Amino acid sequence: MGAHSAGDPVIVWGRVTIRSDRVLIVAAGPSAERLDLELVERAAEAGCYVLAVKSAIDWLPVVHGWATVDMNRRSRAMIETRRDEVEYYAVAPRDFGSRKAANPIHRLQPPPGLTYLEKGGVIEGLSEDPAVIRSGNSAFGALGIVYHMRPRRIAIVGLDGTPAGYARTQGCPRGSLDHLPGLFASAVPQLQAAGTQVVNGSPRSAVTCWPRCSPNHAVRWLINGRMPKPMLKLLVLGGAANVWDDAKAALAMAEFDAVLACKDMIADWPGMLDYGVSLHQDRNAGYLKARAEKGYPGRPQIWSHRAGGTRGYADKSVTDWGGASGLFGVRVGIEEGFQRIVLAGVPMTPDASHYKRGKPWREAERYRSAWNERADDLRQTVRSMSGYTAALLGTPTTDWLDG
Repeated sequence: MGAHSAGDPVIVWGRVTIRSDRVLIVAAGPSAERLDLELVERAAEAGCYVLAVKSAIDWLPVVHGWATVDMNRRSRAMIETRRDEVEYYAVAPRDFGSRKAANPIHRLQPPPGLTYLEKGGVIEGLSEDPAVIRSGNSAFGALGIVYHMRPRRIAIVGLDGTPAGYARTQGCPRGSLDHLPGLFASAVPQLQAAGTQVVNGSPRSAVTCWPRCSPNHAVRWLINGRMPKPMLKLLVLGGAANVWDDAKAALAMAEFDAVLACKDMIADWPGMLDYGVSLHQDRNAGYLKARAEKGYPGRPQIWSHRAGGTRGYADKSVTDWGGASGLFGVRVGIEEGFQRIVLAGVPMTPDASHYKRGKPWREAERYRSAWNERADDLRQTVRSMSGYTAALLGTPTTDWLDG
């Protein structure tokens, strides 16, 4: 049971005893913004066990278990407001609760009523001992817990492996996450040997050892067992006045894995936003500031045709194809591996006024040659909701979107 100094509270160390055939692990990576919470409720009603990783418990409508491998002040605050009928798993070192604990925070009074599991260190692979959980990341610790539930299917949501902000709450990961792909890949042989299937519900996750798809497709697979098609879809938002109608129509047709905004739409798109593109780097910081002030979700990754520096801000850069920001958005989408790209508000017609400034774009025809030169290649992956680009590339259909 582990030695404690005289006067130290004695922790009763536990083990994982619950069994569940299907488990949904929900971490707080930014892709979890797109998780349909009603679908989570449906999964629970269908008998799926829902395990929240750290702050995900703050916004999930139904939770059966909670897990952390970091018993810091933030985790303690979550425990103080714990939900009824939720199993709280705290993975902690053996000196936790001792006055001589190596971490000063661990010397505080241990919260009662938790299932304490021994932290097995940052070691590749999953522990075969249900009383010991290996760490390195709380989502990986959650996977180690679920492994002992002996499920047939596991869906993981919010496992992005990126330093972007948390879903539906403030803050972002501290420190590097570069170790996550190798850490999760180390669990694959044991899960395969146990006959457990895993789907990663973060379509652009750095963890690539399992099939990736949208969060909601992952939950549906957990419920019905039908593997989603790995057809990554991107919605590109331009600056024409019809962008709102185009976007509404596109979103009614399909569930997109990501949204990319061009220029002013970085600040003005009220929904979740994954990418922002601009060929005017000096404006990017202003777009991001305006978006943050409005409280819109997602801190988009900014792309430009030049690397960030004295000329302005950009997270990543790639060469421009010369078709204005709409075609540059397509360029970024292809670079990022999207197989279905839909343009909204990118008609490339002079009479299409700007949604914000209300002026016709008289230079539109000047940029069409770049689109025309690449049209044959673009038709394989790109469709448009309106205008010249729709005539050139075609409009999307549900059959085309689904591959």
